[in-house]
Amino acid sequence: MAAGKKTWIRTRYDEMAGQGRISRPRTSLPDDIILPVKGMQVHAEYTIYAHFMLLKRLFQGVGKVRFFLDQDSGMRAACLAAFHDRIKRDRCDAFLRED
Repeated sequence: MAAGKKTWIRTRYDEMAGQGRISRPRTSLPDDIILPVKGMQVHAEYTIYAHFMLLKRLFQGVGKVRFFLDQDSGMRAACLAAFHDRIKRDRCDAFLRED
């Protein structure tokens, strides 16, 4: 990113933060650290939810689905969010594994 763009972004950000329109970050990256040009990092919870939503779509023609889940609250929540309607109709079971 060109130095002029960085300066413009910082100035604009400071203006907006001063107006109370956005909050200032707790920390900022030093100038010698740059973010990747391509790609992004996605929180694990979003990835888990997306996978269960995809499974819901892929399993539309399946009569009954059974999940055996680890003791992971995020995985359990994602499964219940995606399949709650099928669970209510007894077309999906979700079991928590005990190790």
